[in-house]
Amino acid sequence: MTILAGPNQSWSLDFLSNSLVWSRRVHVLHKIDEFDWECLANIVDKSLFGSRVVRELDRTTEMRGYPCEIVSVNELSSNANAKGRATPGGRSMTCAKTVITIARTRA
Repeated sequence: MTILAGPNQSWSLDFLSNSLVWSRRVHVLHKIDEFDWECLANIVDKSLFGSRVVRELDRTTEMRGYPCEIVSVNELSSNANAKGRATPGGRSMTCAKTVITIARTRA
């Protein structure tokens, strides 16, 4: 675990998906500054493609600058993963953590 000295050093990305009462899927991307748990953005849409995620990250970096790292922790479902834990629906689940380190260069 990294000890953070100030804001804008590490951001967390969290992707959530849920179904509304009338069966429409909703996807949410949360961007959080891990130092002070400031919510940088909540993006809600019917679908969130990679290009949209990049556009939203660019928008945040224009206002705040680049963080040192971006962390994404999401559960991935798999029907045939022996290492995962079984869920009531019969699927196994694994947890994947991705850390993207951003190298800052001097101009």
